[in-house]
Amino acid sequence: MDWFSVAIQQATTHRRPFLHTQLNSIFTEQLLHDMLRFFPNEQDMFLVDKGTRDQGVRHHIFLNERLEQQIATPESATFWFLFWQSVVCEAHHIKQSAIQYFQQWQLFPGIAETDIKLGVRLVNESLPYSMAPHIDQAFKLAVLVVFLDTDEPTSSQGTQLFNKQPDGTFRSVSRLPFECNSGVFMPRVRGSWHGGAWHGSGHRKTLHLYFFKASGVGEPNHPHPIYV
Repeated sequence: MDWFSVAIQQATTHRRPFLHTQLNSIFTEQLLHDMLRFFPNEQDMFLVDKGTRDQGVRHHIFLNERLEQQIATPESATFWFLFWQSVVCEAHHIKQSAIQYFQQWQLFPGIAETDIKLGVRLVNESLPYSMAPHIDQAFKLAVLVVFLDTDEPTSSQGTQLFNKQPDGTFRSVSRLPFECNSGVFMPRVRGSWHGGAWHGSGHRKTLHLYFFKASGVGEPNHPHPIYV
C-alpha cells in the first residue's frame, strides 16, 4: 500500500476551525533521510516570492519527468524523479484513498478517480516568512502538506488555522506543530482559512501533495506541472 493511504488511515481528523486531518510518520525513516539528503538547492528551484528586508524568499519545484534538466545535482535529480515515478505508479491507490476520505466526510458528491489529478511540489522557505490567511483556489480539491525540516523550534513553524471575523480580520485558532515527517491534509471546504507567520532564521522545507480538479487544469493562475 502507498504511503499516503497508510498515513491517512491512521490519522486524526478534526472539525474545528474547519475539517482537517493530522498525519504522523508519513514516510519511513530511510525515505525521510534521503528526502532531506537530496532536497534540491535553491539554485535548482524556482523563485516564488522575492522577499523583502524583513521577510525571506520562497522557492519551489513541481516534480515531473524532466527533473534531470532542472536539478543540477544528478543524485538529487534521480532521487526525485524516482519518487515522482512512485507517485505515478501508486496514483490509483492514492486517489481511491482520497475519494474514501471525501465520501466519509460527505465532500464533493459523486467524485470519481477521473475527476482528480495529482501534483507534487517541494517548497523551501527562508525564514522569517509569512503567508496571509487564504483559502485555496477552486481548482484544488485538497492538499497534503508534509513537514520535512526546519532550522527553528518546531512548535512555532507549523501551519496556522484561522477563523474569519465579521469585521474581516482573522483570528488564529490553532498552530499545528512542525514535527518532521508529520503533516496536515486540508480539503478545500467552506472557511478553510490557513497560512502562517514563521520567525527565526534558516529554512523551512515542506512537500505538498495536491489533489487538483481534472476539469480545472489549464485555468488562469493554475500551476503547470506534470499531472497524473
